[in-house]
Formats: sequence, C-alpha cells, structure tokens
Amino acid sequence: MANTLVVSGQEAEATGGSPLPLAGGSVYVRQDGPHDAPALVLIHGLAGSTRWWDPLVPMLAKSYRVIRVDLLGHGRSAKPAGEGYTIPEQGRRVGEALDHLGVKHALVVGHSTGGSVATALAEQRRDLVTALALIDSGPRTDAFISDGLVGRLLFIPVVGQLLWRLRTDTIVRQGLGTAFSRRGYQIPQQRVDDVRGMTYHALTTTSRASDDYVEQQALPDRLTALGKPLLVIFGEEDQRWRPSSAAEYRAVPGAKIELLSGVGHSPMLEDPPRTATPLLAFAGAHVTVSVKHYGWQMISDVAIGEMAGMDNRTGPAVQPAERRPRVDHSRGRVQSVERGAAPPPDPDSRTPPAACRGRSWGHVCQTDIRRCRRGSRSPSPGSSAGCGSRPCRCRCCLRRS
Repeated sequence: MANTLVVSGQEAEATGGSPLPLAGGSVYVRQDGPHDAPALVLIHGLAGSTRWWDPLVPMLAKSYRVIRVDLLGHGRSAKPAGEGYTIPEQGRRVGEALDHLGVKHALVVGHSTGGSVATALAEQRRDLVTALALIDSGPRTDAFISDGLVGRLLFIPVVGQLLWRLRTDTIVRQGLGTAFSRRGYQIPQQRVDDVRGMTYHALTTTSRASDDYVEQQALPDRLTALGKPLLVIFGEEDQRWRPSSAAEYRAVPGAKIELLSGVGHSPMLEDPPRTATPLLAFAGAHVTVSVKHYGWQMISDVAIGEMAGMDNRTGPAVQPAERRPRVDHSRGRVQSVERGAAPPPDPDSRTPPAACRGRSWGHVCQTDIRRCRRGSRSPSPGSSAGCGSRPCRCRCCLRRS
C-alpha cells in the first residue's frame, strides 16, 4: 500500500532548454525549419515525446516550420501529480504554446492519442487549425485490439504500481512491442527512455483521458462536425488498433485514407519516407501561407489547396496533390512547383511585358501567389493597358506576352 501511494504521487518538473510556462505546467517545445515557412505541428502519442518524430522531421523541415510539443506528463514537459491531463486540456495547452510562438494557422498532425489531442485543438481553435492529419489514431474504443500483457497489468491497482516501480528496460520493451510491427525493427533506447521518464500518474491518467474522449464521441463524428481537410495514415500491421477501422474515417467528407503495408502502429518510426510522402502531398495542398508584401499586392493567409482549385481564368488548375510548396525566404514569397519539374525562374530576372496579358483583370497567379494590380481604369481582358503603377510580372502574364 505504501508503494502504491508513493508511485501514484510522483511528479517531475520540466527539463531541457527553456520550457514554456503554461497553465497546468510547463511544456517543452522544439522547432525546426524556416521560421517564416508554413507551420506544421506534430503531436506524439501516449508515452511518446517530440523525439518520436526525429526520423520524419528532416523531410518536413525543408519546406515547413515544424513545431513539436511534448504533451504535459511526457518527454521534457512537466509531470504534475494533479489534474490537467484531459484531452481538451492537452489540446488547449498546445494552442497556447502556438500562440506564444506567434503561429496564426497550422496543419496539425497527431499520432495515436496525439490524434485526439489534435482533434480537440481543432474543436477549440478552428481559426488556428487549417487541416488535420491522423496517424494510427483509433476512431472509436471498440477498434482497440491490445497494448499487450504489460499494458494490461499496469492498470491493475497495486499490481500496476509495483510493476512500474520495478520496471526495467526489458519490461518497457515488452510493453512497447505492440507499437511496432515492421520486420527486423529494433526499438531504439530513446523510446525506452521516454517511457521510463514518465510518472505512473501521468501515464495512466493520460490513457484514461484518451479513452474518455473517444467514448464521449467517436473521432469521425467529431471530425465531420469540424469540416476540416483530413488525412488518415494507418499501418496495415497495427497491433493496437484494427487497421480495418481506418475505413470509418471515410464518413468524414473529403477524408483521404492512406494504408501503409508492412508497418504497424508507428509508421513515422518504422518507415519515415513512406510516411512523409502522403503527408507532404497533403500539406502541399492544405497548408496556409502568410506572405509578406514585396512590391506587388500580395494575398496573405490563403490556403494553397483552395488557390490550386480556383478558376482564375489563367489556364487549367493544377491538382493540389501534384504540387508542393517552395519558399523563397529572401523575397518572402511562397511558390508552388510541380513535382519532378525544375523550380520556376525568378520573375525579376526576366524582362517584364509592357502589358498584362492575363485573360481576366485582377487574376490570381497560382505560381507566385500574388494578384495583378488594377490600373486607374478598368481595361477589358487581354487589353494592352499596364498593370497599375508597374507591369504585371507574374509567370502567367509572362507566358502570354
């Protein structure tokens, strides 16, 4: 009984760097990639940490501002012995962290329990979350398979606290066994250290909170109500959630489902490149960019996916899945480049035409995400009048000159 009280009452302060002091406890935040690039937020699952995304980040940080947050009770964040572990509270805390960082819009990615946190964040901050990507997040509790013998024992009163106090690397690896299915995959020591660094209270309370959140309302139902673009990635060999349950997300209008063969519950660790491919394609279609003014009238805070589908009368729209963003940080522009094609030439290096040759005045240029200026008078489409105080230099017009 004494051991039960001691283990259940353990807590720990935040460590590493300069954690953000937030309501309920300080959290650790890690950023990678260009600071002025579109924001992509990664939220780990139960007993994970920001380090679970390490293999994936280099592929994402080339084009995005990648922000990782250790949830309360995990990684290098604080681990209080009290409350604050409900999924809505975790979601609110992630939102507060993004506010501290000055993030206005973000695509949010959640793994397993992190998918519930991402959903809760979107429910609270629809203005902040532009799109969601869930990786092996169970849609409802009846889709759960098992977290193994160790996982079941941890939740038995007295037995669980004793097992936690006597935990060894071997026991932790056994508990993590169902999180990975790829043949030959070796669980890194860091994954073991993440679990051992938690408190018993943080682990079990977060687990129960996750179950409560999904039991109150299934994730597909919550996501349908949100109306946000959704990508679901699921490992076909997942041992914790029935892989077939991924089909339940098809109830969400427009949801895209990607099943990855040969991997299990943690695709971003088991096969980072194959996980990054659909994620980057989805991000390229739905991230939101905030562009600085640079000599032209700029369009700020516009979803690339929406622009790619607009009929701007400059030719057929390129499908979002065939485009990826390229950030020109020196000029504050964001460009979309077709896959497999060389980056478009800098418009400033070419001789501009004397007139706007666009088919419609004030058209949106999908390539450089800027808008032709309207002149002092309203010329008809294709007329030779100049674009305001300077000629239009977008590639759409250059092509037609």
